[in-house]
This record gives sequence, structure tokens and C-alpha cells, in this order.
Amino acid sequence: MSDPPLHAPAPADLATIPIVDAHCHAMRPLSERLTAPGLERRISLSFMEQNQPDRGRRPLVHSWPSQTMPRPTLMLTYLYRHLAEFLGVPPEPDRVIAAREERAQDYPAYVQSLMHDAGIAQLVVDSGYPGDVPCSEFAATTRLPVWEIVRIERVMALVAAAAPDFDSFVETVRARLDEDLHDPRCVGLKSVIAYLSGLAIGSEDPTAAAAEYAAFRQQPFGRGFKALRDYCFHLGMKLCMLHDKPLQVHCGFGDDDICFSLSAPRHLYDLLAFPPYSDCLLVLVHGGHPWAREAAIMANLLPNVYLDISQTCPFVSYGVADLLWEVLQIAPSGKVMYGSDAFHLPELYWLGAKLGRYAVGTVVNRLASAGFATPADGQQLARSILHDNAVDLYALHG
Repeated sequence: MSDPPLHAPAPADLATIPIVDAHCHAMRPLSERLTAPGLERRISLSFMEQNQPDRGRRPLVHSWPSQTMPRPTLMLTYLYRHLAEFLGVPPEPDRVIAAREERAQDYPAYVQSLMHDAGIAQLVVDSGYPGDVPCSEFAATTRLPVWEIVRIERVMALVAAAAPDFDSFVETVRARLDEDLHDPRCVGLKSVIAYLSGLAIGSEDPTAAAAEYAAFRQQPFGRGFKALRDYCFHLGMKLCMLHDKPLQVHCGFGDDDICFSLSAPRHLYDLLAFPPYSDCLLVLVHGGHPWAREAAIMANLLPNVYLDISQTCPFVSYGVADLLWEVLQIAPSGKVMYGSDAFHLPELYWLGAKLGRYAVGTVVNRLASAGFATPADGQQLARSILHDNAVDLYALHG
């Protein structure tokens, strides 16, 4: 059984499906001119630590020796080749970047041309990173519907700067998140606790949480403070249940300062399988990769658990088709969503959507060849993953 070549267009009936990017970030024009080395750094996950030095454990990326910088990947070479085709220039990095910079002088028009070419129709945005680009600004740039996911840890940090004691901190965090969730443009919350203390969430312990608060105020994005972070995670879950909106949870791979050994989806199983949180809608972001099978099993066993394939698309490049094939072996197709986790560069949203459509098309072709799907089944499966599941879960009907 052979898959279509990576450069092949999606089947015609898949090419017309509008894409909902169910997990990405807001962006604005870069403050400096983009260069080929700059592009290569910015599409490396290692780049992220440069922007979050209060979380960092190693020298900042810009100070690394050149020989230790991330080397070209298949995703990078694919991006250069297909961006060159989009821009109408030879696939040489310097030529591609020069043409890109020329087109990006009218930044909104360039962004909109990429979104249109990829068939992106709506964006679900984690506003916690980079944190300084309002969703309204991003919507104006893209001219697309933008829906906000509010990051719990960012709210915690903002509140801690002013709240003098633990009790006022908790009440203000609760009030802020509750207010956000009342906004119809806010479709859920997100936690990145996997980066900071891991997914082995403990029970609510207000005494232990209060004891950590003074130190937490000094470094709100630093690792540790597990009791306090767990306490706020519980708070976020309760509010999501109250508003009947989902909680996105980062799990699996990510930036290079992840608590990797504690980021597997399995750590959340008992918390989600039993009351009081067995009714809390929860999305395992990034499909839990490299533990995608775990995420798929949890989506099968637990009615409240969903997953998206963001960040794997585009960072796993052509392998995202294999990952999706594995996920769909056990996960209900109505609980799997496309996402990119794109940030900083409009090309990442475009590339993610292109690879996402390729991956879904590849899986549909495999299923048809194996006798597991008719053409109508394949069309519905593709539409569910690329569009319908996100629209239904996040209620993107406004």
C-alpha cells in the first residue's frame, strides 16, 4: 500500500473542506527583518526558551555556539520548497526569504493570502503565548474568526503581581477566569502545568498551596510550586465544568524546558475517569506525542476526553500521517481535531494546514484501500477532523 507523494494535492473533495485550526497562537509582524538563519531558529522548538528566560535552565538560544544550533530538518526543507512555489521563486533559502520579505511589506495582505491558500477558516487561539497580541488584533490581521483560549498560568502570574496574600490571589484568579469564560469569544481554558510541575496532579491542598505563595510571587513562571499549581488546575477544571467549556492541557513534547517525564497523558487518567471531574471536557493538546496511543485510548475510554494533533503538524512533518493513522486505530473519529500550534510566523499556520490536509488525505486513502471506509466515509472523516469536531466541541457558531 503506497501513500501519495507529499507534494501531491489533497483529493479534490478534501481540498474544499474549510479548516479550523483548533490550537494556535496570535502573532504580529516581527520587529526585525527576517533572515534565513532567523527563520530556521524561529521554527525550532528550542527557540521558545529565548522568549521565556524566566523559565529557562540553559543559556539563551542567541548565545549558543553556531554548531549547536538546531540543524535543518525535513520540515524546514519542505517549507522552503513549497514556500518558493507559493512565492514564485527558486527554492533557495536566500531567494525565498527575500521574496517573502517583499510580500510581507503589506503584512495583513500576505497573511491573508497564506490563510486563503491553505483553506483556513477559523482560529482557536491560546492567548497566553506570546501574551501581548490581543485576539482582536490577530482577527483584524487575518480577517478570520478568532476564538480565545485563556491560559490559566498567565492569569496566575498577572494576579500574583498585585495580590498580597494567598486568599486574595485565589479569589482574584477565580473571578478573572470566570469573567473570561462568560465572554462568548472565549471558548475554554488552557493549562501548561506540564512545563512547570507535571501532569501528576495532586489533591487540593490549600494549606500547602498557601505556603508556596510568597515564593511563587517571585518567580511565577518558574518550575515547582506544585501544590499551588495543582490547586489552580483544580480551580480551572471546576470553572470549565460550570461553564460547559473545555480545558486544553499541554501534554507530550514541547519546548525544551518541558517536564518531559511527567508530561504523558496517562498521568491524568484517574483524575478524569472519576468524579468530580469525569464530566470535565478536556483536550489532550498535541495528541500527547510521543504517547499518542495513550491519548487515543483515553479518548476512547473516557467520554469527556478529546485530542488534537497540533504541533505534530507541522513539527513531525510527513510523520503526522503515521501518527494520525495510529490515533484513529482506537480514538473515536469524532474526538480528534486538527491544530497547528503555530506561532510568530504566518508560514507555520499555512504549513501546518497543508500538512494536516495531506495527513488526513493519506489516512483516508489507506482506509479506503484496506476496505475500512467508503468514499463517503472518508469525506466525513476528513471533514470531522479538519472542521466539524472543533466547531462542535468549542461551539464555534457565532
